[in-house]
Amino acid sequence: SILSNGDIGIVGTTTFSTRGSENLFIGRNVGVVNTTGANNTFVGQGAGRINTTGGANSAFGVGALSKAVSADSNTAFGYYTLGNTTVGANSAFGAQAMQNNTSGTQNTALGLLALYSNGTGIENVAAGYYAGFSNSTGQYNSFFGKFSGYNNTTGFSNTFLGWYTNTLSGSMSSST
Repeated sequence: SILSNGDIGIVGTTTFSTRGSENLFIGRNVGVVNTTGANNTFVGQGAGRINTTGGANSAFGVGALSKAVSADSNTAFGYYTLGNTTVGANSAFGAQAMQNNTSGTQNTALGLLALYSNGTGIENVAAGYYAGFSNSTGQYNSFFGKFSGYNNTTGFSNTFLGWYTNTLSGSMSSST
């Protein structure tokens, strides 16, 4: 369906919102409670499910960005990617990347389960399979490589470079 406000909705068994503008919703339970959110693209069952006012978001995959109510400027690609986030300015690519992020912002995760446990950590970058997996509140960290910084939970300003770096001990602070 194309509405007069520019929204396009292709939905399973639910009725999609008629408010907001310039949105694209494809899938079951996608964009169903959107009120004033604009310029969003949600594709996949439950993607952007409870967004009401958030704008400029892109979510592709089952459950991607599914708990964001008013978050802006997120990009989520993959199964339950950014599935619990409530804030904006995050980018995650890969199944369950940043799935447990709640209020962490300005993070980037690339890879299966990258930054999976990040809850409130800010300005982290993870690239690789399970990169930064246990980071929960750590800030300003960089994780590059498979399992890099896997056990870092609260450390800050670290750089983990290489395969399996920091897999045997806990968090670190200001290390390279």
